[in-house]
Order: sequence, then structure tokens, then C-alpha cells
Amino acid sequence: MCRRIAVTALALTFLALLCVQPAQAADDILRLVPDSALGFVVVNGPGAVDAKLQELGRQMQLPIPSLLARLRADVVIEKGLDEKGAAALLILPPEGNGPWPTPILLVPVSDFGKFPAQFQSDLNEGVAKITLWGTEVVARKIGGYLALTDESHKETLTKTLKLSEAVPGTLAPWVAWQAENDVAAVIFQPGIKLISAKVQEGIQMLKLTMARGDEQTQQAAAVFDLYAKLFQAAQKEVASVGYGVRLDKQGVLHIAKRGRLVPGGSWARSAAQVQPANQNLVAGLPTGPFVVAGGGTLPEGVQDAMMGFSMDVMKAMPNLYGLNQQQIDQMRKISLEAMKRVRSMSMVLGVGPSGASPYSKFVIIMRVDNTAAFMADYEKSLDEYRELLKKADSPVLRPIEVTKSEIGGVPAMQFTTEAPKLPAAQQTPQVAKMMEAMFGPSGKLAGWVVPADEHSVVMSYASKELVQSAAQAIKQGSKGLAGDPEVAKTAALLPANSPFVVFWSPQGTIDFVNRLIPQLAPGGAQAAVRIPEFPKTPPIGIAVTAAPDELQSHLVVPADVFKAIGSYAGKIKSKGPSGDTKVSQKRQPVWGQVTIDGQPAARGGQIVFAAPAKPGSNVFTLKSKAHVLPIKDGKFEGRLEPGQYRVSVRAPSIPQKYGKSETSGLSVETKEGSNQFDFDLTSD
Repeated sequence: MCRRIAVTALALTFLALLCVQPAQAADDILRLVPDSALGFVVVNGPGAVDAKLQELGRQMQLPIPSLLARLRADVVIEKGLDEKGAAALLILPPEGNGPWPTPILLVPVSDFGKFPAQFQSDLNEGVAKITLWGTEVVARKIGGYLALTDESHKETLTKTLKLSEAVPGTLAPWVAWQAENDVAAVIFQPGIKLISAKVQEGIQMLKLTMARGDEQTQQAAAVFDLYAKLFQAAQKEVASVGYGVRLDKQGVLHIAKRGRLVPGGSWARSAAQVQPANQNLVAGLPTGPFVVAGGGTLPEGVQDAMMGFSMDVMKAMPNLYGLNQQQIDQMRKISLEAMKRVRSMSMVLGVGPSGASPYSKFVIIMRVDNTAAFMADYEKSLDEYRELLKKADSPVLRPIEVTKSEIGGVPAMQFTTEAPKLPAAQQTPQVAKMMEAMFGPSGKLAGWVVPADEHSVVMSYASKELVQSAAQAIKQGSKGLAGDPEVAKTAALLPANSPFVVFWSPQGTIDFVNRLIPQLAPGGAQAAVRIPEFPKTPPIGIAVTAAPDELQSHLVVPADVFKAIGSYAGKIKSKGPSGDTKVSQKRQPVWGQVTIDGQPAARGGQIVFAAPAKPGSNVFTLKSKAHVLPIKDGKFEGRLEPGQYRVSVRAPSIPQKYGKSETSGLSVETKEGSNQFDFDLTSD
């Protein structure tokens, strides 16, 4: 118990020191990291980091007070600290057979003479004792640093910790990288092995617990074996791994992960196949509100690894997938054959209209070496896949029916698949609603595949028109989502030509969920539940890059996202339980979107709701300014009294017939609760 208190005191002191010292490279402090270290944490510019965090908290309306004022009074050594130094926390191996690693805090000191006299004397003799946060720890003077740990690790403090003439060779690849970040943590192979062993122990304990459950729970437990194998492989394949966090001057948050791979290992060989993208990976994808979009190059080794993991999952759950090992191996062969000509793949999950399938705006673009050869291989693979599943009768993987089709005068394929056969225990009304939302009332989902040009193939579900428009855009050389200004802002923050990129839109995600709620919410709850709209921001971005014997991931959160979180938090506070502002109990919330030929209506337009001049009248008129709602980025929001309305839309690029309620052909009925109306207009 005392040992844990001592460790807590060291951690709190480390946090306090972060607020004291300004930026400086950590080269000197890395000379104190022994070869046996499991890992370390170092802070560059901790004083600036503290200020950045407080500013970030203010933007998010989540004030983060500085720890400095509170903690300085508890740090006896505060007066002797070197404000131009850097602090670090070393994690060394457990002593003896102990289960816990050994923590050592390194504190830069400018003047040991400013410490209390007795403390100075004890330090000069070797090891001194000091009380931090009411807990006694031991300290040692080494170079320009004060090393601190709890008394149980006194031997490690005196015998293991040494100041090297240069940064150890194992740390050399990390010197420049850690200096780029405000805070960096690095774990070496001994640390990876220790973490892996602990994770595997946890997995085994979890499996023992799940083994007492029903048959489905027991099969799900088998999947954890795959993760155990993954951690076992990491022990052999990963030499070291680092995590870095940086908040730049523009307020953009950068989170980096870097894995140094063992040269010659299978992971290193796969990483060597990953090359920079030779084109924008989201080019050609349809524009408009989206949840997630991205793409990646697909070298053969990466495809094989991804497919192998998927097949291992199926092998671990035979009752769910209904396939034996031979059938799974055959499926892997079929799948790899179908994808052998694919060089990269991109996708977007867009926000569709209310009531439509979640897949209604889902588009995939595959870049292939030759579209004609790909289409022939793909059709053959689908036929083999269908025959395999007919024999297996898998409850989850259903046979696919393939028919010849034509889209925009180009030969295409249409494929149709059935909804999975769920176990009786899962056939609840709520699950039935979810399956109907995904597969439609018929329980079948259709999709189309069509060549767009010699090297591009477009695939989509639920909408043949969407496939045609996407293919036509590629033929015309449209930038698509790559030309979206918000996406471009985030892309500029990521490494150029990254082989894998993902963009996630907070606003699109909220919109997507709001459109699903009426389809999935329990009866009576659809009208009452609506999440407030999130402000429009650049998306959050993720990229993966490769270099010899290493992989890196980069996550960026634009400053506008943090600002939007702050305003959104204020908006949430002003909402009632249903998410609607308590302005009028009579008027009901009305919201939706207006598109013209599938694209959001331009900013600056208006949507007008004309009500009957008197009850039962066929004459409709504008009764209140509240019935005129502004259109912003294709969306509108307001409140109307329940009743019948004729609708007109006045916006740039909208045909004149929609500008009058008499000729628009648009009408709605508002009811108690939340009312969503989406108007898909055409320029014809």
C-alpha cells in the first residue's frame, strides 16, 4: 500500500514539473535511460504545454486549471529546479520477482545549493530521503538531475541508473521524433513483452468468465484467441513503439504513433510493400455530407494479411458463420482472386435522406490495373462464392445473385444478397426494425458494379442512380470529395501522399444518426428523440505512412473542431430532453435538407411553409415570419404549428417552379413531435 502511495506521489510531482519548465530538447535526459528500460515518458516545453491545455479547455468550455499553483507548495525542491530543463519518467524492469515495473522520476536542477541544508548533505553522501505529498521517497543526485523513486527501489536508483556519454543506440532513432512532440512516450521491446504478457493473462481470465455463458458467448470468447496471437506476434515483430502528442500554434491537435519493426520480420516485409499513394485517395468520391470517407493502397501482402485475419475470425466462430475450415480456405482463395487486380480502394459513407437505407449514400471506388479483366474476374469470383455458400447454408453469409446490367450505356453487374438469418434469441422487434432499415422490407439488398474508365470501378448499394452519377463524375475528371474545401483543410495537415487516409465528420455523424432514429427507435420515441445538429467543421483526419522497418499513424483534430465542441456544449445545455429549445410548447420542431440534383442547396436560400388561409381552405398563405426558414449548407431548422403546409424553396440555382407554393408540388404535414422533411429537387 505504501509503495502505491509513493508511486502516486512521484506521478503527481511529475505533473507539477510539467508546468514549471519551458521547452528544451531532451537529448541530455535520454542519456540517463538505461538499455534495460521498458520505456520512458518525456515532456518538451511543459510550461507551454500547460498553457496550451488551459487555452484548449477554454475553447471547449471545459476550463483546465494549472497544477502549478497548487503543487509548488508541496514540492520541497521547487526553488532549486532548472526552469530550462526537461522532465522524464523512466519505467525500468520489476525488481526480483516483483509484478510492478520500477518508476524513476528525473528532475532537472539548476542549483542544488537552494535545497534545504540537511537534504544537500544527504545527497552529497549518496542517497537522501524527501517527503512528497506526505509520502517518503528516496533521491539521488546524478549529473544535473535529481532522480526520485520509492524506497523499495533504492538499489535500482544507486546501481542501475548511470549517465552515459551519449544517447544509447537503442534510443537514437527516437531522439528527433520525440523532440517534435510536446509529450512523447516510448516503449521498448522488453516493455512490449511485459505488456503483451499482461494482456494475454487478462484475455485468459476473460475467456474463463465467458465460458460460463451460453453457446454464442462461448464462441465469442474464442475470438479473443486471435487478439492473444496478435500480441504474441508483436513481441517478435515490434522493436519499439512510440506515442506523441503535439498542439501546434494554430490550435491543431496532432497525435502520432510510431512503430519500429524488427528488420527481416514478416511485419517489416509487409510494411516494405506499402508505397506512397500516387493520387488523391478520396478523388472522385461523391460530395455532400458524410460520416466517414477514406482510402488506401492495397499491396498484395497487405491484402493477404487482412484477408487472413478475417478468415481466422470465421474459423473461431463456426456456428455463427456455418463454414468448415476447408470452406473458409476456399473463400479466402476466392476473395484474393477477386481482388488481385485492385491497386487501391476508396469509400464514403454519406448521409442519405430520411427513411432511406443506411447504405443509400455508400460508394466504393476501386482503382485497378484493367477494368475489363477485373470485371471478368469479379463475376467469376461471385459465381464461385455463391456456389460455396449454397452448399454451406451459412446463417450470416448469404448467397449472392448476380445479373447482367447496364448503367449509362456501360455493361455492369447487379448483385443481390439476403439479410442474415439471425438466431431465434436475437429475433426481437427492435432487431427486425434494424434489419429492415438495412435490407428493406423484402429482406434483400441490391448493389451495382460498373467501370468508370479504364482503371476505375464504382460500386454502391441501394441506388443505381448514385453509381451512375459517381461513374460519370470520374469520367469527367471531377475532384469529388478531394475538392471539398473542408476536407482539403484537414488533408493539408496530414503527410502528403499517405498510402492510407481516413476523414471523419462529426457533423455528418450526428446527421446520420438523426436520420436513423425514426427507423430504429422504439415506437413512440421516434418523434421525441433528436440529437442537436453539430456545427460544420473540417473533418478529423487519420493517415498511415510507412518507411523502412517502421509504420506511423497520424491523427489530426483541426482547431475548428474544438471551438465547435465548445459552442455545441453550450447548445446542449440550452436544450430540453428531446434536444429541442424550449421556445414554444405549441410549435413543433421541423428540420431537414434541400438538395438539387443530389447536391445541397446553396447557402442563402429560404424554405417557405404556407398554411391554409382558414381551416379546410384550398388557399394557402404565409401567416408568420416563423414559417420562413433559412437554408444553410442545404439544411433548415425551425418550429411550426401542427397542420398541413404547401412548401416553396427560394435559393440560387433552384428552378423557378419551386419558388411558388402553387407550382412547387411540395407539401407536408407537421405533427406533434420532431418532424423531418427532406426535399430532393431536380433541375429538369
